[in-house]
Formats: sequence, structure tokens, C-alpha cells
Amino acid sequence: MRHWCLFHRGLFPLYWKPLHAVPALQILCHRIVWSALFVTLVLLYKQHWRWLFRLVQQPRNVALFALSSATLTLNWGIYIWAVNQGKVVEASPGYFINPLVNVLLGRLFLAERLNRPQALAVGLACLKRALADC
Repeated sequence: MRHWCLFHRGLFPLYWKPLHAVPALQILCHRIVWSALFVTLVLLYKQHWRWLFRLVQQPRNVALFALSSATLTLNWGIYIWAVNQGKVVEASPGYFINPLVNVLLGRLFLAERLNRPQALAVGLACLKRALADC
């Protein structure tokens, strides 16, 4: 499954490149709307709403979700814009680094801890990124 996700992610520039005439913000807005609709349909189908009601009663969690959403939106917006501008190679390192930054933010602000395999994976990804710059 992981290989399919990596393969799929690698094809994104091929998907967005033909849309170069469409503004990046418009593509991003479509992504947000259709993703929200899909998640809503999944939650309706699974009848899995309790966590959402508990979430909105805790302002700190709502703020964290909003911050996470803003970060993800910024990441995708920049990536889509870069692909539409023909800067796929320049955008790729930032796209790769973003999950590592998310892990760091989760550790700093949410006190999340990595188990050994996760820490090893993050360490190898950081090492790969550092060696790629040499």
C-alpha cells in the first residue's frame, strides 16, 4: 500500500500540469471542497460523529485543527503553484520535508512520542534529506 501511495504522489505533477491555465488557488479550493464532501460522506456512512462533537467543545483542539489545516493548505497551495509554474524539481524537497516538519510540530506542541520504528523512519528520512543537499 505504501508503494502505491508513493507512486500516486509522484504522479501529482502529471495531473496538475495540464491545469496550468487554472489558477492554483482555484485548484486548491476544489481540492478542499471535494475532500470535505468525501470525508462527510464517509462519516455519514460509518456514522462516526461522536469525536467531532467532543472536539468542538475543546477550543484548544479546534485551534490545533485549524492550525494544522492552515499548514496543510499552505503546503498544497505552494506545491500546486510551483507545479503550474514549471518548478517541480524546486518544489519537491519542500514537499518531502513537510511531513518531517509535521512530526516535529507534533512532538513540540502535542507532546507526541515516536516508537522505535517510527523514530528510525524519521531519522532515516532526515539523513536522506541531509545527504541529498551534499
